[in-house]
Parts: sequence; C-alpha cells; structure tokens
Amino acid sequence: MNKKPHYVYVANSTGITPNYRDSNLAFENAIKSGIFNETETLAKNPNFVGNWMYMKSDIFTRPYKNGIIDHFKSILTREYIAVKVK
Repeated sequence: MNKKPHYVYVANSTGITPNYRDSNLAFENAIKSGIFNETETLAKNPNFVGNWMYMKSDIFTRPYKNGIIDHFKSILTREYIAVKVK
C-alpha cells in the first residue's frame, strides 16, 4: 500500500511557510537511500541516523519535474544535508 506523506503547514513571522512531513518517513527515506545507517555498532560513524535531526522538507514543482527534498542537521558537526525523496 502506497501511503501519502502527511504535511503540516506552519505560518511564521517572515511570511515564508516551511513544510514539514512525518519525520519517520523522512528518516526511512534517507536510510533506504543509503545516506544514513541505523546499525548501533556504527554509532560513532557520522552517518549514523541517531546523529541527525530532521529540520524541514522543501516541496518543489516545475513544469517537467516535481519532488520533495528533506533537510537534516548533524548534532555532531552542525552540518546540513539534503536528501531527495524517492
């Protein structure tokens, strides 16, 4: 069964509306894409899923391509990473 992602739209003072989807779906996508690993023995590895926080998602539409990009932030280095939803 193909589940539709759930989005929450939140207004802020700048008028820009960030997009958030279920963080579990975002992390599952990053793991399946090979960006993160979830093996506890690799917890010291910078790509261990427990070392990252979900920040937001960008939903983009173009005449030839639509998509979603999830953004994560490392709790170790403060580095950001963007992962395309497949």
